[in-house]
Amino acid sequence: GAWLEILAPLNSVAQALEEINSEISLTLQNISQGIFEVKISGSQNLKGVYKEILDNLKKLVTRFQEVIEEIQQISETILEGNLDIQIETSKFKGEYQNLMIMLKKII
Repeated sequence: GAWLEILAPLNSVAQALEEINSEISLTLQNISQGIFEVKISGSQNLKGVYKEILDNLKKLVTRFQEVIEEIQQISETILEGNLDIQIETSKFKGEYQNLMIMLKKII
């Protein structure tokens, strides 16, 4: 009796954490396949490390989308025959910047 009353709230917390972990895992799997949606149930109520993880996932998706958009714009300009493209590599960091430097060299 008393133990069940004590353990019931812990069980519901564990189930909620398992659901969030599953959704984060699915989101990462989708990102790896080029599907850039971050939908985590109850995300507005997240706090602590889970909020930080979700915020970082959203930043990751936003940055991927920016890089892809930049590459698409460069590609469209090249396809139109315009090779006089200015690529601002300083807008990017790390491997994103290396990618843009490589594109700049190709042009």
